[in-house]
Amino acid sequence: QGDTDEAQPYYVKAGKLRPEYAAALDGMARVAEAQAQDDAAIALFERALASDKGFAPAYTHLGDLYLRAGKLDEAVKLLVEAVTVRPDFGPGLDRLAAAYGRLGFSNEAVATIRKAIELEPNDPKHRVTLGEVLLGMGVVTGAEASFRAAIAIDAADPKARGGLAEIDRRRGDYPAALVEIDVALADSRLNRRGRDELGKQRAAIEAERDRAATLEAAIASGSATPADRAALASLEAARGRFDHAADLLAQASPEGPDRERLAYYSFRAG
Repeated sequence: QGDTDEAQPYYVKAGKLRPEYAAALDGMARVAEAQAQDDAAIALFERALASDKGFAPAYTHLGDLYLRAGKLDEAVKLLVEAVTVRPDFGPGLDRLAAAYGRLGFSNEAVATIRKAIELEPNDPKHRVTLGEVLLGMGVVTGAEASFRAAIAIDAADPKARGGLAEIDRRRGDYPAALVEIDVALADSRLNRRGRDELGKQRAAIEAERDRAATLEAAIASGSATPADRAALASLEAARGRFDHAADLLAQASPEGPDRERLAYYSFRAG
């Protein structure tokens, strides 16, 4: 991920020699994106596409930028164009799969990312994307296996480590989650955006850990309010501990507005 910083002077030089050279514009855009200068990146990506409408990387990188901004319709349009002009372009397939996953098109997402893996089996990014898609579908075991497959290729892959941290968080294993984040943060390849994202993820894990500890202490001391029990019930349900979540919610408001949620927890608990 730090490669864009090292390559910046080469992109700039190429841009001066050929101001509308698509590859140089795309490269400069990726440098701007890595530095969280999204408006500049968008302008450069658009110039690259105006210069060469068949340049799949620019469609892919701009589509990914829109994907991260939550502009899913725009992202899909660009990413479909990327794999239309170049059907065997692994990065385009990867980002299109991620967009499909965000939209809830699970079958399309899995099929698309598996095609990318077939084309580029040694690229850990595709394994990470498969893990993210599966995690979004609730297939935690499959997601974990995919993240670990990425780590088998690149032991310090930040996104794979971040994915495992999210699984550990959902399980309530906060120490393990923080270890994964710290391993990722130690990777010298991280750019500014990647470091910021991992930093936010770490802060969120710590906040949830502290909140859970506070709620558990209140319950243990007998000072918990119904709202405390309902809040801890939500955390327990997220961890898949539906029996404990149902017990907590039943103590909080057995006949209150949460009775539908209580019925759901009870059903999931079997």
